Amino acid sequence: MQKLMMEIDGELRENGELVASDALVDPAQATTVRFHNGAPLPTDGPFAEVKESLAGFWIVDVSEERAVEIASRAVAYIEFPMEIRRLMDHQPDHS
Repeated sequence: MQKLMMEIDGELRENGELVASDALVDPAQATTVRFHNGAPLPTDGPFAEVKESLAGFWIVDVSEERAVEIASRAVAYIEFPMEIRRLMDHQPDHS
């Protein structure tokens, strides 16, 4: 999996499509924050469900079709879902 992800990362860089990317530390080193009894409660450890685990990310400047193509290559190999999301467009407030 690492080889494929590095291959895709290199391709995105070479094509000028990559805006940002990074790997994340192992979930065992995570802090999970939940809302409990009216207040945020941080807890050490990997207590999020595996389906909530994020291993890394790419921010790319591509069409939706290209984003689906990129994600499809990874999903075909890892056989786990990958989410594609747009960055929120922050327009200046002219009030």
